[in-house]
Amino acid sequence: MTWFNNAFLPSIGRKRPVLLILDNHVTHLSTYAIDAARHNGVDLLFFLSHSSHLLQPLDVVYIHALKQKVADMSVDLGYYGIKTLPRKFFPKMLMQSMNRLTGLTVSSSFSATGIYSFNKRAVHALEFNPSSCASQSRAVNDGNEPEERQTCDSCGHAKDNILVKMGLVSADLAISLVEPPKSKQIGN
Repeated sequence: MTWFNNAFLPSIGRKRPVLLILDNHVTHLSTYAIDAARHNGVDLLFFLSHSSHLLQPLDVVYIHALKQKVADMSVDLGYYGIKTLPRKFFPKMLMQSMNRLTGLTVSSSFSATGIYSFNKRAVHALEFNPSSCASQSRAVNDGNEPEERQTCDSCGHAKDNILVKMGLVSADLAISLVEPPKSKQIGN
């Protein structure tokens, strides 16, 4: 909320509505954030779980380019092979690398993910596979369901789509229409 109120809102100008795209980490889902966004004319769009490596612009293009700039600078300074860059030099090198990336790199990040300009074919193969979660699953029963369901420890999403089981969503929409993760705490 501090970032939203003190950094995001002052930087977006007055034209509304504004779209804010977030990964769907449980910390981004709070009644305070949703109410504040609604009050300020900000529409929220959340990435599917386990898809930010395909859809998040910084992950897809910008971070890759930044890593390459840091690696190139390291080699130029003679740090390669077994000779590693001392930690005390890294912050300055990172800042210089970031300053060498252009606005074109940032805009191509959004283009590569199909966000702007909109291109639904930019990401060719989006595979959402809850069983591929790195962490172990745990059984959850919130008292409203007759049986326990397996959920991902890292994101909280159900391994099986209860909306499909209930007949509310067809199986072909199971990837994109998922129930929100279970959380013991609301708000952050």
